[in-house]
Amino acid sequence: MKTIYINQLHGIPASVQPDLKRAMIFCPDWQRLVVCLYFMSELSDADHHLTAIENWARTIWPQGPFSRDSHNYTDFQAAIRAVVNAETNKVRNGALREEHRLWKNTMHGFWRNADIGNHVALRVLREQHLHVQQRGINNEPQTVIPIAYQRRLKNDAGKTERWRIKALARIKGISEKEALHSLEQYLQPQRQAILDHEQVLERARDIYSESRDLSGLLATPLKTAFI
Repeated sequence: MKTIYINQLHGIPASVQPDLKRAMIFCPDWQRLVVCLYFMSELSDADHHLTAIENWARTIWPQGPFSRDSHNYTDFQAAIRAVVNAETNKVRNGALREEHRLWKNTMHGFWRNADIGNHVALRVLREQHLHVQQRGINNEPQTVIPIAYQRRLKNDAGKTERWRIKALARIKGISEKEALHSLEQYLQPQRQAILDHEQVLERARDIYSESRDLSGLLATPLKTAFI
């Protein structure tokens, strides 16, 4: 677990942007947005217009298997609106309770995290092996996360786990079945895994950072994927 140190939540400090951008590789858009808005959470409502959100979000929005690089969107603000609008539709359809929303709309075109959103952001970061330390404050998720988002986090974690298996298979030159077996060994304290989960996730991120053709990575033969 890596700790990043910040003084205040007035945007994303340049010193932590590389770590956050790397951590976001395997995160879908909604997780990236809630993390971005967490780092803006001590700013006033007036500083939460979509333009400001876009400017900060671009600093930590990389290419990944579940999302595009921020510069690859024709209208990046529209992509942000799509995330918050999807949550609004869930509330309207009864799939999510109003008090369980991650985001709140303070004015037209202005969005910020609700308290639950900030706790979910910390949970997302911890799952990516990042801990935020702010002025001695205990930056740990304290609020019970709504079941709808617990399920979503679990589902996203499952997708990331499948990518870890693929990455481990390519690193070791073994089959994905053998890689899965290796990760299962890791979960048993009395047996040693080939690589631990954090190492595999780091190497998987390296693949995306180094690859020129990200969209074709899955189709890359195992023998040539790490050249």
